[in-house]
Amino acid sequence: MANFYIAEGPDGAGKTTLIEQLTAAHPGCHVQHFGKPESAEEAENYWKTYLRFIKRYEEKETVIFDRCWYSDMVYGPVMRNTQEMTNEKMEILELAVKACGGGIIIYCTGKLEVLWKRCMYRGENYITNKDMLKAICAKYDEVMNLPKYIPVVRYDTTVKW
Repeated sequence: MANFYIAEGPDGAGKTTLIEQLTAAHPGCHVQHFGKPESAEEAENYWKTYLRFIKRYEEKETVIFDRCWYSDMVYGPVMRNTQEMTNEKMEILELAVKACGGGIIIYCTGKLEVLWKRCMYRGENYITNKDMLKAICAKYDEVMNLPKYIPVVRYDTTVKW
């Protein structure tokens, strides 16, 4: 049975840094990054790709998702003006994770000004303006209230401890 860590959040929110820390803490884990779908057909069936992946790695001790279906629920509507990932498909995937061992969603977020500065520092070309990032952050806040079967931990990466 696997432990699934799902790193989610807008660009500049610190997912890569978090994943590096998780990887160091769990040697031999499997990290999977899911990019945007390449076509409308792939987008419509992307949930099946996630499901196959979950089942394929259910025997692995630790699996880390670098974004997944929750990102589709954010970036689809905001960036592509379409929503392929439904709440029903989300619940099916959550139940699959639960059946294969369980998991946790780590929602990396923070102050918009800091996230925007990080995007600009990195030379982000996907997020072209601050209003776009603001819309993504707002949609993430909405989507991260939807999970029913996997707990969500909010991790503000812009606050110093």
